[in-house]
Amino acid sequence: MKTRWKRIFYVVMIVNLIVGLVLTIIYTVRSLSFTTFLSNFMSTVAQTAFWAFLIEHFGNVEKGIDSANRRAEGLPQLPDSAYSATPSFIRNLFSGQQNTAKPAQPTQPTPPAQPVQPVQPVQPVQPVQPVQPAAPANGNWTCSCGMINSATANFCKNCGKPK
Repeated sequence: MKTRWKRIFYVVMIVNLIVGLVLTIIYTVRSLSFTTFLSNFMSTVAQTAFWAFLIEHFGNVEKGIDSANRRAEGLPQLPDSAYSATPSFIRNLFSGQQNTAKPAQPTQPTPPAQPVQPVQPVQPVQPVQPVQPAAPANGNWTCSCGMINSATANFCKNCGKPK
């Protein structure tokens, strides 16, 4: 079975599953019955399994026919992954692996290791001198908490201490 038909069957299978689950939820909410849910859900699962079986069956038939043709013509056999009915993105999703196949590139010779240069000692850091606050302009005054208050204020706006 060609890849186009595999994709069509997969789309039909996934649409069947989604529509079946949505209809199962709708019918269950309407009837409020577990038996309704169970019968509709099992029907959806059975239909999805049928489509999966059909896709796998046609994939195996294609593999057998192609393998026999290649053997008759003296061509090398293809790996099993070439006949997989499952698209690679679905296989990667369920296998927990990403498609990391990269084309083989010629390896470059590694250059010889450079000699290690001696490490220079680190100079000690000089302590930082505290910065003195600038003198307030226009007669403003600075409280011990660091707040700059206006010249007319008798108490600090931040902590409430007197001038």
